[in-house]
Amino acid sequence: KSFVVAILAISIAQNIDKHVLLIVCDMRLPSIQKMFGFGPVPGLSDYLNQGTPLPSLMCRTFFERLTILPGGSTPPNPAELLSSGRMTDLLREVSQRYNDRFIIIDTPPIQLTAEAQALAKFTEGVILVVRLGSSNKKLAANIINKIGRDKLIGVVGNFAEKHASNGGYAGKY
Repeated sequence: KSFVVAILAISIAQNIDKHVLLIVCDMRLPSIQKMFGFGPVPGLSDYLNQGTPLPSLMCRTFFERLTILPGGSTPPNPAELLSSGRMTDLLREVSQRYNDRFIIIDTPPIQLTAEAQALAKFTEGVILVVRLGSSNKKLAANIINKIGRDKLIGVVGNFAEKHASNGGYAGKY
């Protein structure tokens, strides 16, 4: 999921020629900052818990138009923080301050936590990432119904297997 989010952010920054702000809301297992070569750095949890100024938390990447707001230190209450009024205010602020940018949010897995559903309410669209061969169709349909079909931009199938016989990729959903 986070890999797909990172690739999407890079693709937009490089190919659509737009600035991207990638917000890491998966505070339990934040992997985005590692993908971009950052170690443990302050981030979203520090902003939400301690009021650390937002500009000091932004991490510039080696991609010219891509900035990351890392997840920060793992808090004991990520669900509480991500569904707080302060988080709502943050999303409102960044969408107004950076109205010339794409804002992409890496959420925890939607089927495992309530945070992703709460955050979906504040977005213009949702891309659902499913693992080919192991994701349950009924669960995916329930998730789509919960977030609302009007919010669904698309579904990305991840972990396709290469078939040697035809050189193509395939996956069972």
